[in-house]
This record gives sequence, structure tokens and C-alpha cells, in this order.
Amino acid sequence: MKSEKLGIFGLVLLFQAGLTACFFPAGTIVAAGAGAGARGAVISFDQVLQAKVEGKGTTEVYPVPPDEAWEISKAVLGWAELDQIWEYRAEGYMLSKSSSRWRPTLVGAWVEPVDENQVKVTVVRKPPSIFTRLRETTFHERFAEVVEIVKAGKPLPLEAPK
Repeated sequence: MKSEKLGIFGLVLLFQAGLTACFFPAGTIVAAGAGAGARGAVISFDQVLQAKVEGKGTTEVYPVPPDEAWEISKAVLGWAELDQIWEYRAEGYMLSKSSSRWRPTLVGAWVEPVDENQVKVTVVRKPPSIFTRLRETTFHERFAEVVEIVKAGKPLPLEAPK
């Protein structure tokens, strides 16, 4: 899984089984074709960020330090086969996207320190979709599994636990 910051000049065209989607630098996906319906669909990272501000998403508190939680969050997003992860470490969140055949999905994960040994992790997914492998609850289930692995003294798994 490649992880990088969102470049201002980045433009990626995704062609997938009749679905054409453009990912623009501002974090907007415009989808048209069989998967998006006749009128197309527009979703943006702004919607993900706004949902977090409005208190939406799913939040859990975990007994791990912030740096460890950051790495676990990246791993969980990577295991979900999302296309790319943009890290905004100073702001405390990362964004990712899925170019699902049926409906592109954007995901945001926030890692907020509670204290030096606990974090609050919030995940927001837009739009809600049954076609995306990673749901907010699935993210937290995977995250909790990895916390137990790491607490047992084992390294962060490279692949999703079975």
C-alpha cells in the first residue's frame, strides 16, 4: 500500500468495468457510467471532513500511544485495499479512497491523543455503501484485533489477521 500526501496537481483517471471516475486534487470524485447511474455522482473529501466536524462517524478509544495508533490506522486502511492514503499527521487525520466498481467511497480516519497511552480514533466513510469492504465498524473491529496483537508483544502484521 502506497502512502503519500495529496499533491495539488494530482489527477488520476480510474477506469473500472464501465465506471469512469476522476479524482481531482481538491479531493473530489466525479463518477459517471454504469456504476454511477445516469446522472453521475459527486462526493468529496470536504464531505468527509464536514461529517467529522458535525460529530458523525464512529469513534472508539484504544489503550495505545498515538504513534502506534497512527500506524495501526494506516495498516487497517491498507488491508481494505483502498487505492491510496493521504496522511495529514500534523492535523491528526488521514484520507483514503476506494474506486469500487459500483460506487467510489472516501474514508477519513482521525487519531486524537487522549493521553500518552490512549487515543480516540474516529472513522468517517462517505457515502455509505454496501459495495465497500471497509465499513466504519469493520475498521474498528480490525483496529481492536491489532491492538491485542501489539499488546501481546507481537509486531504490527503486514497482512490482515485471519
